[in-house]
Amino acid sequence: MSSTMKKYNKTRWQDFSFQETRIIERGQRKLHDWIAIFPNGREIRFNVSCFEKEYLKLEKMNVFIIDDDDLSFIQSTKKNEDAPVNMMSFEPFMIGRKKHFYVRAINTGNPIEFGPMVYSRKVFTDEILQIIPLLMKQQNTPLADSDRRLETYKNKWKSGGEHLFTAIELNEFEEVLNDFDIDKSQITIVSDITHYWSSIQIIEQNQAFATTITPNGMAVVEPSHAAYMHFISLVCGVNWNSDAVKGKMIHFQQVMNRIIDEYREMKKNVMVSDGNVKIPDSDVDSFIGEKEKKIEINKLLESAKKREEILRKRKLDKKNKSGSEPSGSGVKTVTPEAVGQNKPVPSEREIEPEKKKPMQSKLIQTSPDECDHCLKSNRVRDEVKKELEATKNKLKQLEEKAQQVDELERVLNENKKKIVKLESEAEKMKSLDKKASRVDELEKILEQRHKEIEELKLQNTKLTEENYDIRQMEGNAYEDMKLMEVDLRNLKAERRKLLESNKLLTESTDQLAEKVVQLEAQMECGKKETQSQQETPERDRIIKELEATSMRVLIQNQEQTKEIQNLLEKLKMSKQ
Repeated sequence: MSSTMKKYNKTRWQDFSFQETRIIERGQRKLHDWIAIFPNGREIRFNVSCFEKEYLKLEKMNVFIIDDDDLSFIQSTKKNEDAPVNMMSFEPFMIGRKKHFYVRAINTGNPIEFGPMVYSRKVFTDEILQIIPLLMKQQNTPLADSDRRLETYKNKWKSGGEHLFTAIELNEFEEVLNDFDIDKSQITIVSDITHYWSSIQIIEQNQAFATTITPNGMAVVEPSHAAYMHFISLVCGVNWNSDAVKGKMIHFQQVMNRIIDEYREMKKNVMVSDGNVKIPDSDVDSFIGEKEKKIEINKLLESAKKREEILRKRKLDKKNKSGSEPSGSGVKTVTPEAVGQNKPVPSEREIEPEKKKPMQSKLIQTSPDECDHCLKSNRVRDEVKKELEATKNKLKQLEEKAQQVDELERVLNENKKKIVKLESEAEKMKSLDKKASRVDELEKILEQRHKEIEELKLQNTKLTEENYDIRQMEGNAYEDMKLMEVDLRNLKAERRKLLESNKLLTESTDQLAEKVVQLEAQMECGKKETQSQQETPERDRIIKELEATSMRVLIQNQEQTKEIQNLLEKLKMSKQ
């Protein structure tokens, strides 16, 4: 999606500094136990601050910040004993409501080759990867199954070790939010109070390094603090008078070189688990001991090879001098094959069977030189035998130790497997508990639905009865409407008659008016006074009669019109 098409690029998150935030300490400045109040009055805390001690012993925890609205929502919707279970993830806080998200920013130092240390604010990538899908779902733009951007960022932010945790700067975090087109007003940046406290304790309590908590509950430190702690462990924390160190600085140097190589290969923008920054004396001693064992074994193997070479040379010299084995000696020499195969070296003189004679036979006399040679051979053979036996014993001891180590490793692996199995069973039990609680909730909901269904049935019955009454009323109204239509027709007929009579009256009125005009004309023409006096009362009488007749007709017309209008309104109402 291009920048021109993105909707939320110009949105901004809230960011409160330490000076704007009021911190309430609970206990002795524990890593997780604090409350902070923003200028707008909103309270925040870690979700794990609401857990009991047994929950805090879990190896895997999801640590994030909640506010007072989140806490009130969980307490109102869940039972008190189930509240911690529902506070271990974001999802329960988003059921039927919109949640505001809080991201911790760690104020860390970035050492450079020249000049003072540069400080920046960083956020954990594990927390970013966790909240991005939730933010997009909350703004009704969920991630598509085919969208691989989240996986790409996950691979990009790999730390390179289980004890390392990646943290990126705020400007990179903002770029990621813009890439996903996320409404940043859903987020508030919170300065990491845990890291701030432990930084103060470096000065106040002479603590070695500043600590904070990762989103999965691990205590971590900055790489510069970890390197300083390694220096304390390797230099200040080693017993220089111990036998493991005296005269063995080359091995100790190898330990330091190994640590230095680890820091050289370490990626930037990582935090180190604080359980991985101290090397006790026993670790150094064991490392040096392993080196010594390897050197001792190499020396023994070299000495065995040298002895084999000496024996081989002596055998060749003997063959060159005598050409064959002297008679009567019967001593077998040690061959390289015998030494290599760990065969026992004969210690007694063996007389060949064909040279054995009875006691009466003539004895073969040997020369003094031959006897001296035999004695020297026996002496060398005994020395070689002793050295080989000592070598065998040492090798046997080393093999036994190696077997013990293998056995311990096997037991350790079995214990790890058992622990993993127990953890998985514990997770299953938790999920079962969640499912059981969910089943109880569903049963309650089902009971409520049954009650609602019964109420609806009663309402339906009442409505059916009312509908029957309404139909009866409609039937009666239909009959009344027919009668009213008949009355209306009669009224219309009467109205026509009245109109006709009115017309006749109008005509008679016109005639009378003409007569009046004529009378007035006669009066104007100056007829006799007597005649005018006689006609004037008659004229007045006629005018009064006409006025009375017109009034009666008008009243009757108005009454008929009102009746007709009432009937029309009744017809309309009955049709509706």
